[in-house]
Amino acid sequence: MVDWEKAFSDACWFHWTGITPAVGRGAAETCLEAVEKASEMGLTVSSDLNYRGQLWKWGKTAGEVMTELVKYADIAICNEEDAEKVFGSKHLVWRCSRVR
Repeated sequence: MVDWEKAFSDACWFHWTGITPAVGRGAAETCLEAVEKASEMGLTVSSDLNYRGQLWKWGKTAGEVMTELVKYADIAICNEEDAEKVFGSKHLVWRCSRVR
């Protein structure tokens, strides 16, 4: 268990990479906990999709996991090819819906 409030106590920004949830269920669950808490605490959350198809072997697809995770991102970076592989579209626009 990570004490996210303590870990983020002096932070203003949290960045995660798509490789982290790709390596396994535990890493994906921990990443989700982190982005939820970072968002709740008002940190800017950013991500890079960094899709690596060979890593997604643990039971969920990248699309299933990443769709949930990027909901918390203020900034999400990916190229068109990876966006199409993961989200089914290379024409994506995310809108920041959180008010600070």
